[in-house]
Amino acid sequence: MKCYNLSSIASEEFPDPEEIVNFYKNVPSFLNSFPLDTVLDWYRNDINYINQNGIAINGVCAIKRENNLKNFDLVLIDGSEFTGERDLWAVMGSKFIALDYICTFKCWNAYQTLSHNSSYKLITCDMKTRNGFAFFERIY
Repeated sequence: MKCYNLSSIASEEFPDPEEIVNFYKNVPSFLNSFPLDTVLDWYRNDINYINQNGIAINGVCAIKRENNLKNFDLVLIDGSEFTGERDLWAVMGSKFIALDYICTFKCWNAYQTLSHNSSYKLITCDMKTRNGFAFFERIY
């Protein structure tokens, strides 16, 4: 096992603030428990953190390149509240993909994408535990 201290995606790959505002206003979720300004502060803090710590590159692509990987066997998407969908784009094709927080911005779109993708089969899903989780297997 190798450990990496990188952001899964580059800071410029984060969603635009308008995407977060749109989600906040149109999809009832745990995020609505907090004022929108607080949520947007979290977003700015995430981007500032990875930029200030020199880890703002696309970590998934760097790991694939360094290890000569096309896909991963197993991926857990459970990081920043704002990167889940972009994380999925980077790991699509992996044999197994586990999503955490599928009922918040983090993995809402990733869950929707995999649920409607004929290359993946839903193995298990729970919308209530820890804001939801799901586990998908790639079918060939």
